[in-house]
Amino acid sequence: MPTSRVPMKSRLDEIDNFEDRAQEAGFRVKNLAQDCRLSPRQLERRFAEKVGAKPGAWLNHLKLREAQALLDNGELIQNVAQTLGYRHHRDFSRWFKRRCGLSPTDYRRHSAH
Repeated sequence: MPTSRVPMKSRLDEIDNFEDRAQEAGFRVKNLAQDCRLSPRQLERRFAEKVGAKPGAWLNHLKLREAQALLDNGELIQNVAQTLGYRHHRDFSRWFKRRCGLSPTDYRRHSAH
């Protein structure tokens, strides 16, 4: 006798403001999982079903988008780094360059044209 599978209900089904939560969680998977009252592993398993991407990749994409918006608005690199949770602007600059292909200064220079 075949049995039909009922999709397991998840706490993520009740959440629709992931971008706000991501920012409040400092763009960190562990913090986002805690905010959603899930373990990081549970978040990993359920997140892709709901959002269509792995949480770490999605958070990095959002963080890059936020960094670009702040830089486009003329924020100082040190302030952008601090806003995104970096203790040192050098760490932010390295992260940004790996993700964007340009340093924050070069990005700002290119986006101004």
